[in-house]
Amino acid sequence: MKTKAVADFARRNFFLLGMLMLSACYLFFPSNNPSCDAINYAADVKYATDLFWPHHLIHNAFHFCVYEFCGIFCSDVDAMALMNVVTALFAIATLLVSWRILIRLTEESTAKALVLLLGACFGFMRYSVQCETYIIPIFFSVAASYFFLRAVRDNRLLFAFASGIMSVMACLFHQVQIFWTIGLLLGLLFSRHYRESIVYAVTLLVVPLIYSLVFVLYGGNEWSVSNIFRYALSYYFTESASSGIGWKNLLITPISFVRCIIQVHGNFVILLRMMPWLYALFILIPLMAYVVYRIIRLGQKMINDRLFGFVHLGIFVFQFAFACFSDGNTEFMVMLPFAFAFGLASVYYMPARSMAILAVSLFVWNFCWSILPENIYSYYNENAVVEYLKCNNNVKFIAVDEHTVENLYYYRYGELADDRIFGLGDEIPNSEYVTDVPERPLPLNRNSMLNDLSADCFVNAKPIKKIEADFGDYHLFDVQYSAK
Repeated sequence: MKTKAVADFARRNFFLLGMLMLSACYLFFPSNNPSCDAINYAADVKYATDLFWPHHLIHNAFHFCVYEFCGIFCSDVDAMALMNVVTALFAIATLLVSWRILIRLTEESTAKALVLLLGACFGFMRYSVQCETYIIPIFFSVAASYFFLRAVRDNRLLFAFASGIMSVMACLFHQVQIFWTIGLLLGLLFSRHYRESIVYAVTLLVVPLIYSLVFVLYGGNEWSVSNIFRYALSYYFTESASSGIGWKNLLITPISFVRCIIQVHGNFVILLRMMPWLYALFILIPLMAYVVYRIIRLGQKMINDRLFGFVHLGIFVFQFAFACFSDGNTEFMVMLPFAFAFGLASVYYMPARSMAILAVSLFVWNFCWSILPENIYSYYNENAVVEYLKCNNNVKFIAVDEHTVENLYYYRYGELADDRIFGLGDEIPNSEYVTDVPERPLPLNRNSMLNDLSADCFVNAKPIKKIEADFGDYHLFDVQYSAK
Protein backbone atom coordinates (compact mmCIF):
# COMPACT_ATOMS: atom_id res chain seq x y z
CA MET A 1 0.00 0.00 0.00
CA LYS A 2 2.84 2.35 0.84
CA THR A 3 4.49 1.73 -2.54
CA LYS A 4 1.19 2.34 -4.32
CA ALA A 5 0.70 5.61 -2.43
CA VAL A 6 4.18 6.79 -3.43
CA ALA A 7 3.53 5.85 -7.07
CA ASP A 8 0.20 7.71 -7.03
CA PHE A 9 1.86 10.77 -5.53
CA ALA A 10 4.60 10.72 -8.17
CA ARG A 11 2.05 10.37 -10.96
CA ARG A 12 -0.10 13.23 -9.69
CA ASN A 13 2.89 15.51 -9.12
CA PHE A 14 5.03 14.44 -12.06
CA PHE A 15 5.42 17.95 -13.44
CA LEU A 16 6.32 19.46 -10.07
CA LEU A 17 8.86 16.72 -9.36
CA GLY A 18 10.31 17.10 -12.85
CA MET A 19 10.69 20.86 -12.47
CA LEU A 20 12.34 20.41 -9.09
CA MET A 21 14.74 17.88 -10.60
CA LEU A 22 15.66 20.19 -13.47
CA SER A 23 15.98 23.19 -11.14
CA ALA A 24 18.31 21.25 -8.85
CA CYS A 25 20.41 20.26 -11.87
CA TYR A 26 20.77 23.84 -13.10
CA LEU A 27 21.41 25.36 -9.66
CA PHE A 28 23.54 22.79 -7.86
CA PHE A 29 25.60 21.17 -10.62
CA PRO A 30 27.54 24.05 -12.23
CA SER A 31 30.24 23.04 -14.67
CA ASN A 32 33.72 22.64 -13.26
CA ASN A 33 35.01 22.88 -16.84
CA PRO A 34 33.52 26.16 -18.09
CA SER A 35 34.06 27.24 -21.68
CA CYS A 36 36.74 29.78 -22.44
CA ASP A 37 34.01 32.31 -23.24
CA ALA A 38 32.27 31.75 -19.90
CA ILE A 39 35.56 32.38 -18.09
CA ASN A 40 36.10 35.52 -20.15
CA TYR A 41 32.66 36.92 -19.32
CA ALA A 42 33.18 36.22 -15.62
CA ALA A 43 36.54 38.01 -15.73
CA ASP A 44 34.96 41.00 -17.48
CA VAL A 45 32.33 41.21 -14.73
CA LYS A 46 34.85 40.69 -11.93
CA TYR A 47 37.19 43.44 -13.14
CA ALA A 48 34.58 45.69 -14.84
CA THR A 49 36.22 45.47 -18.26
CA ASP A 50 34.53 45.00 -21.66
CA LEU A 51 31.03 45.26 -20.20
CA PHE A 52 29.51 45.80 -23.65
CA TRP A 53 30.29 43.26 -26.36
CA PRO A 54 28.48 44.11 -29.62
CA HIS A 55 27.13 40.63 -30.35
CA HIS A 56 25.73 40.21 -26.82
CA LEU A 57 25.56 43.85 -25.89
CA ILE A 58 24.19 43.97 -22.35
CA HIS A 59 25.03 40.48 -21.07
CA ASN A 60 28.14 41.48 -19.15
CA ALA A 61 26.70 44.82 -18.05
CA PHE A 62 23.61 43.11 -16.62
CA HIS A 63 25.69 40.59 -14.68
CA PHE A 64 28.00 43.38 -13.49
CA CYS A 65 25.00 45.21 -11.99
CA VAL A 66 23.91 42.03 -10.20
CA TYR A 67 27.49 41.43 -9.04
CA GLU A 68 27.83 44.96 -7.66
CA PHE A 69 24.43 44.75 -5.96
CA CYS A 70 25.32 41.48 -4.25
CA GLY A 71 28.68 42.98 -3.29
CA ILE A 72 26.82 45.45 -1.07
CA PHE A 73 25.79 42.58 1.19
CA CYS A 74 28.80 40.28 0.75
CA SER A 75 32.29 41.45 -0.11
CA ASP A 76 33.52 37.99 -1.11
CA VAL A 77 31.19 37.16 -3.99
CA ASP A 78 32.63 34.87 -6.66
CA ALA A 79 31.66 36.40 -10.01
CA MET A 80 31.44 33.15 -11.95
CA ALA A 81 29.44 31.33 -9.27
CA LEU A 82 26.98 34.22 -9.06
CA MET A 83 26.60 34.36 -12.83
CA ASN A 84 25.96 30.61 -12.89
CA VAL A 85 23.12 31.05 -10.39
CA VAL A 86 21.57 33.91 -12.36
CA THR A 87 21.76 31.87 -15.58
CA ALA A 88 20.15 28.88 -13.86
CA LEU A 89 17.28 31.03 -12.58
CA PHE A 90 16.62 32.31 -16.10
CA ALA A 91 16.65 28.71 -17.35
CA ILE A 92 13.95 27.78 -14.84
CA ALA A 93 11.94 30.87 -15.78
CA THR A 94 12.22 29.93 -19.47
CA LEU A 95 10.59 26.56 -18.79
CA LEU A 96 7.79 28.16 -16.78
CA VAL A 97 6.99 30.64 -19.56
CA SER A 98 7.14 27.78 -22.08
CA TRP A 99 4.52 25.97 -20.01
CA ARG A 100 2.29 29.06 -20.13
CA ILE A 101 2.55 28.94 -23.93
CA LEU A 102 2.11 25.22 -24.42
CA ILE A 103 -0.90 25.02 -22.08
CA ARG A 104 -2.65 27.28 -24.61
CA LEU A 105 -1.70 25.08 -27.55
CA THR A 106 -2.27 21.50 -26.46
CA GLU A 107 -3.57 19.29 -23.65
CA GLU A 108 -2.28 20.06 -20.18
CA SER A 109 -0.58 16.68 -19.71
CA THR A 110 1.19 16.97 -23.08
CA ALA A 111 2.22 20.55 -22.33
CA LYS A 112 3.81 19.53 -19.04
CA ALA A 113 5.65 16.60 -20.63
CA LEU A 114 6.91 18.86 -23.43
CA VAL A 115 8.26 21.40 -20.95
CA LEU A 116 10.21 18.70 -19.12
CA LEU A 117 11.50 17.39 -22.43
CA LEU A 118 12.71 20.88 -23.39
CA GLY A 119 14.42 21.26 -20.03
CA ALA A 120 16.18 17.91 -20.53
CA CYS A 121 17.57 18.77 -23.99
CA PHE A 122 21.34 18.73 -23.83
CA GLY A 123 21.96 22.14 -25.40
CA PHE A 124 19.72 23.84 -22.88
CA MET A 125 21.10 21.86 -19.92
CA ARG A 126 24.67 22.49 -20.98
CA TYR A 127 24.36 26.27 -21.06
CA SER A 128 22.18 26.41 -17.97
CA VAL A 129 25.05 25.25 -15.75
CA GLN A 130 27.60 27.86 -16.79
CA CYS A 131 27.58 31.61 -17.38
CA GLU A 132 27.38 31.56 -21.17
CA THR A 133 25.31 34.07 -23.14
CA TYR A 134 22.55 31.88 -24.61
CA ILE A 135 20.00 31.11 -21.89
CA ILE A 136 18.90 34.65 -20.93
CA PRO A 137 18.09 35.73 -24.52
CA ILE A 138 16.10 32.51 -25.02
CA PHE A 139 14.02 33.44 -21.98
CA PHE A 140 13.17 36.82 -23.50
CA SER A 141 12.40 35.31 -26.91
CA VAL A 142 10.08 32.74 -25.32
CA ALA A 143 8.42 35.55 -23.34
CA ALA A 144 8.04 37.49 -26.61
CA SER A 145 6.27 34.47 -28.12
CA TYR A 146 3.92 34.32 -25.14
CA PHE A 147 2.86 37.95 -25.60
CA PHE A 148 2.72 37.44 -29.38
CA LEU A 149 0.22 34.64 -28.84
CA ARG A 150 -1.84 36.85 -26.52
CA ALA A 151 -1.69 39.76 -28.98
CA VAL A 152 -2.94 37.67 -31.89
CA ARG A 153 -5.71 35.99 -29.94
CA ASP A 154 -6.89 38.98 -27.92
CA ASN A 155 -6.15 41.81 -30.38
CA ARG A 156 -4.51 43.85 -27.63
CA LEU A 157 -1.90 46.49 -28.48
CA LEU A 158 -0.47 46.17 -24.98
CA PHE A 159 0.49 42.56 -25.64
CA ALA A 160 2.11 43.53 -28.95
CA PHE A 161 4.11 46.19 -27.10
CA ALA A 162 5.14 43.67 -24.43
CA SER A 163 6.19 41.20 -27.14
CA GLY A 164 8.29 43.90 -28.75
CA ILE A 165 10.00 44.79 -25.47
CA MET A 166 10.82 41.13 -24.83
CA SER A 167 12.21 40.81 -28.36
CA VAL A 168 14.33 43.93 -27.81
CA MET A 169 15.79 42.43 -24.65
CA ALA A 170 16.47 39.14 -26.41
CA CYS A 171 18.41 40.88 -29.20
CA LEU A 172 20.33 43.06 -26.74
CA PHE A 173 21.37 39.98 -24.77
CA HIS A 174 22.41 38.20 -27.97
CA GLN A 175 22.13 39.16 -31.64
CA VAL A 176 21.41 35.59 -32.70
CA GLN A 177 17.82 36.01 -31.48
CA ILE A 178 17.15 38.41 -34.37
CA PHE A 179 15.64 35.55 -36.38
CA TRP A 180 13.11 34.90 -33.64
CA THR A 181 12.32 38.63 -33.51
CA ILE A 182 11.81 38.91 -37.26
CA GLY A 183 9.69 35.77 -37.27
CA LEU A 184 7.24 37.25 -34.78
CA LEU A 185 7.01 40.48 -36.78
CA LEU A 186 6.23 38.54 -39.96
CA GLY A 187 3.63 36.56 -38.03
CA LEU A 188 1.82 39.74 -37.04
CA LEU A 189 1.92 40.99 -40.62
CA PHE A 190 0.71 37.73 -42.16
CA SER A 191 -2.15 37.56 -39.66
CA ARG A 192 -3.17 41.07 -40.75
CA HIS A 193 -2.83 42.48 -37.27
CA TYR A 194 -1.47 45.70 -38.73
CA ARG A 195 -1.86 47.90 -35.66
CA GLU A 196 -0.08 45.32 -33.53
CA SER A 197 2.60 45.03 -36.23
CA ILE A 198 3.27 48.76 -36.13
CA VAL A 199 3.50 48.81 -32.32
CA TYR A 200 5.85 45.81 -32.36
CA ALA A 201 8.04 47.27 -35.13
CA VAL A 202 8.29 50.70 -33.48
CA THR A 203 9.31 49.05 -30.22
CA LEU A 204 12.20 47.33 -32.00
CA LEU A 205 13.74 50.74 -32.72
CA VAL A 206 14.99 50.61 -29.13
CA VAL A 207 17.69 48.17 -30.30
CA PRO A 208 19.58 50.62 -32.57
CA LEU A 209 18.98 53.35 -29.98
CA ILE A 210 20.73 51.34 -27.23
CA TYR A 211 23.55 50.40 -29.60
CA SER A 212 24.00 54.09 -30.45
CA LEU A 213 24.10 55.11 -26.79
CA VAL A 214 26.69 52.46 -25.94
CA PHE A 215 28.76 53.28 -29.03
CA VAL A 216 28.84 57.02 -28.31
CA LEU A 217 28.69 57.29 -24.51
CA TYR A 218 30.60 54.17 -23.45
CA GLY A 219 32.90 53.83 -26.43
CA GLY A 220 33.44 57.55 -27.00
CA ASN A 221 32.96 57.19 -30.76
CA GLU A 222 31.44 59.45 -33.40
CA TRP A 223 27.92 58.46 -34.40
CA SER A 224 27.04 57.66 -38.01
CA VAL A 225 24.89 55.01 -39.63
CA SER A 226 27.90 53.19 -41.09
CA ASN A 227 29.80 53.31 -37.78
CA ILE A 228 26.85 51.89 -35.86
CA PHE A 229 26.38 49.19 -38.48
CA ARG A 230 30.02 48.12 -38.34
CA TYR A 231 30.01 48.25 -34.55
CA ALA A 232 26.88 46.12 -34.21
CA LEU A 233 28.23 43.52 -36.63
CA SER A 234 31.89 43.80 -35.63
CA TYR A 235 32.03 40.17 -34.49
CA TYR A 236 31.29 39.00 -38.02
CA PHE A 237 34.22 41.03 -39.38
CA THR A 238 36.73 39.26 -37.13
CA GLU A 239 38.78 36.13 -37.81
CA SER A 240 37.01 34.32 -34.94
CA ALA A 241 33.72 34.38 -36.83
CA SER A 242 33.79 31.30 -39.04
CA SER A 243 31.15 31.06 -41.72
CA GLY A 244 30.49 29.70 -45.16
CA ILE A 245 29.29 26.52 -46.82
CA GLY A 246 31.64 23.57 -47.18
CA TRP A 247 32.40 20.07 -46.03
CA LYS A 248 32.81 21.22 -42.42
CA ASN A 249 29.25 22.51 -42.39
CA LEU A 250 27.90 19.27 -43.83
CA LEU A 251 29.83 17.23 -41.26
CA ILE A 252 29.44 19.32 -38.12
CA THR A 253 25.89 20.68 -38.56
CA PRO A 254 24.05 17.36 -38.07
CA ILE A 255 26.30 16.48 -35.12
CA SER A 256 25.63 19.86 -33.51
CA PHE A 257 21.90 19.51 -34.10
CA VAL A 258 21.83 16.09 -32.47
CA ARG A 259 23.76 17.54 -29.52
CA CYS A 260 21.04 20.16 -29.08
CA ILE A 261 18.96 17.26 -27.83
CA ILE A 262 21.24 14.47 -26.65
CA GLN A 263 24.88 14.39 -25.62
CA VAL A 264 27.23 12.56 -27.99
CA HIS A 265 30.94 13.24 -27.70
CA GLY A 266 34.37 11.86 -28.32
CA ASN A 267 35.09 11.87 -24.59
CA PHE A 268 32.72 8.93 -24.02
CA VAL A 269 35.62 6.45 -24.15
CA ILE A 270 37.50 8.36 -21.46
CA LEU A 271 34.38 8.73 -19.29
CA LEU A 272 33.68 4.99 -19.53
CA ARG A 273 37.14 4.30 -18.12
CA MET A 274 36.50 6.77 -15.30
CA MET A 275 32.93 5.66 -14.56
CA PRO A 276 32.29 2.10 -15.81
CA TRP A 277 28.68 2.22 -14.58
CA LEU A 278 27.95 4.47 -17.57
CA TYR A 279 27.76 1.30 -19.69
CA ALA A 280 24.33 0.72 -18.15
CA LEU A 281 23.03 3.88 -19.82
CA PHE A 282 23.24 2.34 -23.27
CA ILE A 283 19.99 0.53 -22.50
CA LEU A 284 18.35 3.94 -22.86
CA ILE A 285 19.17 4.11 -26.58
CA PRO A 286 16.68 1.44 -27.74
CA LEU A 287 14.19 2.68 -25.14
CA MET A 288 14.32 6.26 -26.47
CA ALA A 289 14.17 5.03 -30.07
CA TYR A 290 11.05 2.99 -29.25
CA VAL A 291 9.43 5.92 -27.45
CA VAL A 292 10.08 8.21 -30.42
CA TYR A 293 8.49 5.58 -32.66
CA ARG A 294 5.46 5.49 -30.34
CA ILE A 295 5.15 9.26 -30.40
CA ILE A 296 5.18 9.28 -34.21
CA ARG A 297 2.74 6.38 -34.40
CA LEU A 298 0.25 7.67 -31.83
CA GLY A 299 0.56 11.35 -32.73
CA GLN A 300 -1.95 12.91 -35.01
CA LYS A 301 -2.56 16.16 -36.84
CA MET A 302 -4.63 18.52 -34.73
CA ILE A 303 -4.63 22.22 -35.62
CA ASN A 304 -4.66 24.32 -32.46
CA ASP A 305 -3.06 27.50 -33.78
CA ARG A 306 -1.87 27.31 -37.39
CA LEU A 307 -0.34 30.81 -37.41
CA PHE A 308 1.64 30.31 -34.21
CA GLY A 309 2.83 26.94 -35.45
CA PHE A 310 4.00 28.15 -38.86
CA VAL A 311 5.71 31.20 -37.37
CA HIS A 312 7.81 29.11 -35.01
CA LEU A 313 8.55 26.40 -37.55
CA GLY A 314 9.73 29.22 -39.82
CA ILE A 315 11.93 30.55 -37.01
CA PHE A 316 13.35 27.04 -36.63
CA VAL A 317 14.23 26.83 -40.35
CA PHE A 318 15.96 30.23 -40.52
CA GLN A 319 17.81 29.71 -37.25
CA PHE A 320 19.01 26.28 -38.36
CA ALA A 321 20.18 27.70 -41.69
CA PHE A 322 22.15 30.44 -39.93
CA ALA A 323 23.77 27.91 -37.56
CA CYS A 324 24.71 25.77 -40.56
CA PHE A 325 26.25 28.81 -42.27
CA SER A 326 28.26 29.44 -39.08
CA ASP A 327 30.11 26.11 -39.37
CA GLY A 328 27.35 24.23 -37.57
CA ASN A 329 27.78 26.31 -34.42
CA THR A 330 26.10 24.46 -31.53
CA GLU A 331 25.57 27.68 -29.60
CA PHE A 332 23.32 29.01 -32.36
CA MET A 333 21.10 25.93 -32.08
CA VAL A 334 20.22 26.04 -28.37
CA MET A 335 16.86 27.68 -29.09
CA LEU A 336 15.88 25.22 -31.84
CA PRO A 337 14.05 22.71 -29.58
CA PHE A 338 11.86 25.54 -28.23
CA ALA A 339 10.94 26.87 -31.67
CA PHE A 340 10.26 23.34 -32.92
CA ALA A 341 8.20 22.36 -29.86
CA PHE A 342 6.04 25.50 -30.11
CA GLY A 343 5.52 24.93 -33.82
CA LEU A 344 4.78 21.22 -33.54
CA ALA A 345 2.44 21.53 -30.55
CA SER A 346 0.39 24.04 -32.55
CA VAL A 347 -0.41 21.62 -35.36
CA TYR A 348 0.20 18.13 -33.98
CA TYR A 349 -0.94 16.10 -30.98
CA MET A 350 1.71 14.13 -29.08
CA PRO A 351 0.89 11.51 -26.42
CA ALA A 352 1.79 12.79 -22.97
CA ARG A 353 2.94 9.51 -21.43
CA SER A 354 5.42 8.77 -24.20
CA MET A 355 6.71 12.33 -24.06
CA ALA A 356 7.21 12.03 -20.31
CA ILE A 357 9.15 8.77 -20.66
CA LEU A 358 11.34 10.38 -23.32
CA ALA A 359 11.94 13.41 -21.08
CA VAL A 360 13.06 11.28 -18.13
CA SER A 361 15.29 9.10 -20.32
CA LEU A 362 16.85 12.12 -21.98
CA PHE A 363 17.50 13.81 -18.65
CA VAL A 364 19.18 10.72 -17.20
CA TRP A 365 21.38 10.33 -20.29
CA ASN A 366 22.45 13.97 -20.52
CA PHE A 367 22.94 14.37 -16.79
CA CYS A 368 25.09 11.26 -16.42
CA TRP A 369 27.16 11.76 -19.58
CA SER A 370 27.80 15.47 -19.19
CA ILE A 371 26.40 17.49 -16.30
CA LEU A 372 27.56 15.17 -13.50
CA PRO A 373 31.11 14.46 -14.74
CA GLU A 374 31.65 18.10 -15.66
CA ASN A 375 30.64 19.05 -12.15
CA ILE A 376 32.79 16.55 -10.22
CA TYR A 377 35.87 16.33 -12.45
CA SER A 378 38.46 18.75 -13.77
CA TYR A 379 39.06 17.34 -17.22
CA TYR A 380 42.36 19.08 -18.04
CA ASN A 381 43.16 20.97 -14.81
CA GLU A 382 44.05 24.26 -16.50
CA ASN A 383 44.22 25.78 -12.99
CA ALA A 384 47.54 23.98 -12.46
CA VAL A 385 48.78 25.30 -15.80
CA VAL A 386 48.00 28.94 -14.98
CA GLU A 387 49.56 28.50 -11.53
CA TYR A 388 52.75 27.36 -13.24
CA LEU A 389 52.64 30.35 -15.59
CA LYS A 390 52.09 32.70 -12.66
CA CYS A 391 55.13 31.33 -10.86
CA ASN A 392 57.24 31.51 -14.03
CA ASN A 393 56.54 34.95 -15.45
CA ASN A 394 59.28 34.68 -18.08
CA VAL A 395 57.85 31.55 -19.71
CA LYS A 396 56.23 31.71 -23.14
CA PHE A 397 53.53 29.07 -23.52
CA ILE A 398 51.96 27.27 -26.50
CA ALA A 399 48.61 25.77 -25.53
CA VAL A 400 46.16 23.35 -27.07
CA ASP A 401 43.39 25.70 -25.90
CA GLU A 402 45.12 29.05 -25.58
CA HIS A 403 41.92 31.07 -25.06
CA THR A 404 40.92 29.05 -21.99
CA VAL A 405 44.40 29.44 -20.47
CA GLU A 406 44.50 33.19 -21.22
CA ASN A 407 41.03 33.83 -19.82
CA LEU A 408 41.53 31.68 -16.73
CA TYR A 409 44.84 33.43 -16.00
CA TYR A 410 43.13 36.80 -16.24
CA TYR A 411 40.15 35.69 -14.14
CA ARG A 412 42.35 34.34 -11.34
CA TYR A 413 45.04 37.00 -11.22
CA GLY A 414 43.60 40.06 -12.95
CA GLU A 415 46.61 40.17 -15.28
CA LEU A 416 46.69 39.83 -19.06
CA ALA A 417 49.09 37.19 -20.37
CA ASP A 418 48.06 36.97 -24.01
CA ASP A 419 51.46 38.34 -25.07
CA ARG A 420 53.12 35.14 -23.88
CA ILE A 421 50.39 32.55 -24.48
CA PHE A 422 50.00 31.25 -28.02
CA GLY A 423 47.95 28.74 -29.96
CA LEU A 424 49.15 26.56 -32.81
CA GLY A 425 47.13 28.69 -35.22
CA ASP A 426 49.03 31.85 -34.25
CA GLU A 427 52.13 33.26 -35.89
CA ILE A 428 54.77 32.08 -33.44
CA PRO A 429 58.43 33.18 -33.67
CA ASN A 430 61.00 30.38 -33.59
CA SER A 431 62.20 30.22 -30.00
CA GLU A 432 62.04 28.21 -26.77
CA TYR A 433 58.59 27.61 -25.28
CA VAL A 434 56.72 25.53 -22.76
CA THR A 435 53.77 23.61 -24.16
CA ASP A 436 51.05 21.13 -23.22
CA VAL A 437 50.49 19.92 -26.79
CA PRO A 438 52.49 16.63 -27.01
CA GLU A 439 50.70 14.70 -24.23
CA ARG A 440 47.42 16.57 -23.78
CA PRO A 441 44.46 14.11 -24.08
CA LEU A 442 42.49 15.04 -27.20
CA PRO A 443 39.10 13.36 -27.54
CA LEU A 444 37.38 13.96 -30.84
CA ASN A 445 35.51 17.26 -30.62
CA ARG A 446 34.73 20.36 -32.68
CA ASN A 447 38.06 21.98 -31.82
CA SER A 448 40.13 18.99 -32.94
CA MET A 449 38.03 18.63 -36.11
CA LEU A 450 38.39 22.28 -37.16
CA ASN A 451 42.00 22.95 -36.08
CA ASP A 452 45.37 21.37 -36.69
CA LEU A 453 46.70 20.39 -33.26
CA SER A 454 49.75 18.50 -34.49
CA ALA A 455 52.96 18.65 -32.44
CA ASP A 456 55.25 18.17 -35.46
CA CYS A 457 56.62 21.69 -35.07
CA PHE A 458 58.34 20.90 -31.74
CA VAL A 459 61.90 19.61 -31.36
CA ASN A 460 64.02 18.68 -28.33
CA ALA A 461 60.91 18.23 -26.13
CA LYS A 462 61.80 17.75 -22.45
CA PRO A 463 59.12 17.15 -19.79
CA ILE A 464 59.42 19.69 -16.98
CA LYS A 465 56.16 19.51 -14.99
CA LYS A 466 53.46 16.90 -14.54
CA ILE A 467 49.82 18.08 -14.60
CA GLU A 468 47.41 15.78 -12.79
CA ALA A 469 44.07 15.85 -14.60
CA ASP A 470 41.01 13.62 -14.53
CA PHE A 471 41.10 12.96 -18.27
CA GLY A 472 44.65 11.73 -17.87
CA ASP A 473 47.89 13.14 -16.50
CA TYR A 474 50.13 14.94 -18.94
CA HIS A 475 53.39 16.91 -18.87
CA LEU A 476 54.34 20.42 -19.73
CA PHE A 477 57.32 20.27 -22.07
CA ASP A 478 60.22 22.60 -22.64
CA VAL A 479 60.51 22.67 -26.45
CA GLN A 480 62.16 24.42 -29.35
CA TYR A 481 59.49 25.68 -31.72
CA SER A 482 60.22 25.53 -35.42
CA ALA A 483 57.54 27.00 -37.71
CA LYS A 484 56.09 24.66 -40.31
